[in-house]
Amino acid sequence: MSKAWATGRGPAETLPLLIGQAAGEAGLTVPSSVYIGDSGHIYLGSAAERQHLAETQSARPRFDNLKRMLREAEVGTELRALPLRDGIDPTHCGITGGDLLVLYFSWLTDLSEAALEKAISATAGKFSVGRSDIRGIARRFAIPCFESADGKQGEARAKWARQAMIDALLRAQILADLAREWRQLTVGQLKPLMEKLYRQDIRALSHLMIEDCAVREPLGRAHHGSTPSWKNAIDQQRRRFENTCWLLTLEQARRTLRYFRRQLELGRKNQITRSFGSLCECAASPVTKLI
Repeated sequence: MSKAWATGRGPAETLPLLIGQAAGEAGLTVPSSVYIGDSGHIYLGSAAERQHLAETQSARPRFDNLKRMLREAEVGTELRALPLRDGIDPTHCGITGGDLLVLYFSWLTDLSEAALEKAISATAGKFSVGRSDIRGIARRFAIPCFESADGKQGEARAKWARQAMIDALLRAQILADLAREWRQLTVGQLKPLMEKLYRQDIRALSHLMIEDCAVREPLGRAHHGSTPSWKNAIDQQRRRFENTCWLLTLEQARRTLRYFRRQLELGRKNQITRSFGSLCECAASPVTKLI
């Protein structure tokens, strides 16, 4: 499941975005799923799950767990060239894993922008992102903390994964501005769109990704090492979270909260890891009210 949040002038101004509602469903989340129907039509989110059930006789898989590619692909791989698993694309038109990742992020970006606009309007001016065009706000995303495992290989994977996500999300912004008829999209239409999209120079959009845009998700155990004090960590997050929008899956939020609570139970406030530090502010209050 995917979830989106936004912060305004500071961490006290934190809004959950009703992307489920923006998708025509209900609630805060949407399923992180893409399904290509037997006819070549592309279904996203809950529609992907429903269509998959309707075509159970085909025994074909959905494109789920989108960030699995970051864990399983060889470091340095161009995701746009990564073949799909057997059965995902019944048309065999050459759609890749990277194509579907960008497509899903485009849809999620569109939903987040629509939900953010509605949330700002609902607060009657009490919440502001500091920009007239919400498409221009900075954003964050969550990725596994690969640095905490596998030594130098983990560091290399983290660096590669961060860049792969930045590239996908920036291209997703362009596609989100162009393709608004999500329910009518087919793989035959998507393939030429992606070919044109990959030829675009995205450096002009680099301002949308701040320096610490990659929010780390803890991997099981804490990464041991020197960390700033609890107070300093909180102060850092207050500075970092101003005018940012980021994406976090529901399961990531739950794992983060479980880790956070366990550390408090053990009295380890000063041992919060650097991988967890970038999430400590949001886990402290707003998220706990929604999960």
